Amino acid sequence: MHRPIFGSPHDKPWEVYRITSTPALFLTDSTQLSDFYTYPIEFGRYRAISLQPGSLTDAITALDFMKMKIIILDLRNKVVEKRLIITKPGCGDGKYDSSLGTEACDDGNFINGDGCDQNCIVEANWKCTNVEGQKSVCLYVACGNGVIDTGEECDDGNYVDGDGCTSCAIDLGYTCARTGATAATPDTCTHMCGDGKVFK
Repeated sequence: MHRPIFGSPHDKPWEVYRITSTPALFLTDSTQLSDFYTYPIEFGRYRAISLQPGSLTDAITALDFMKMKIIILDLRNKVVEKRLIITKPGCGDGKYDSSLGTEACDDGNFINGDGCDQNCIVEANWKCTNVEGQKSVCLYVACGNGVIDTGEECDDGNYVDGDGCTSCAIDLGYTCARTGATAATPDTCTHMCGDGKVFK
């Protein structure tokens, strides 16, 4: 009794054929997201396994190499039995980990411009949660628009440092009216010298 030989065509890499004198379609991954041609299958007696880069929703031409797909094939019923995903721990795994010393956030991807960049650093004008073991949620903070947005102590409508409101945080020794409701009425900040309190 010999073990059957299987193969996959390059133009339809999600299909698996049993190679005989007349190759016949053995099974197919209906999602068409598996690449059995480039990433071969290890066959057992009743099960087979294929390890491929990418997540379960990655197109074959756009793989996330920080993730690994495990595809289990049922050889008796000729179907894809199960799909699993493993993510490389660290930046991009969607779990903030302060022990790494390199993550200021981790939103589970490597996309720049969404608040948490590809190196897990919080981007300018964004604030991100950093709860241990949890996925970071990032919120755009439009500092400098004259409106007090979530996460801002003040907003005086400019980007000048040391004028009482720097990076939308009240400077030491200043008080801000916190009237900012529209861009037309930004906060006005005044120095507190003369109020009888000493600031160092």
